[in-house]
Amino acid sequence: MMRPLRAALLLLCLLPFGLFAQETRSMLFGRVLDPQGASVVGATVVLRHAETGVTQTIKTNDRGYYEGNLLMPGPYEITAEMQGFKKLLRKGIVL
Repeated sequence: MMRPLRAALLLLCLLPFGLFAQETRSMLFGRVLDPQGASVVGATVVLRHAETGVTQTIKTNDRGYYEGNLLMPGPYEITAEMQGFKKLLRKGIVL
């Protein structure tokens, strides 16, 4: 009788700690395309938090996609660059 009671008490003690493990960061993904709609492979994408200036630099994959992970909430500026193409800047992306 005591063993199930101990197990239940242990479970109740550990349960609340899982509530504090929620993540507040975000992810952002997109695709870089040329004017004809073809994927731009190997483009450099910079995600910049507009308030803190913290950046994350990523390369597009073999299908032109990029993914930024563990981004703090707030406004972002995104730039995409590739030799032979005009630099692209997007502002006001809010996570």
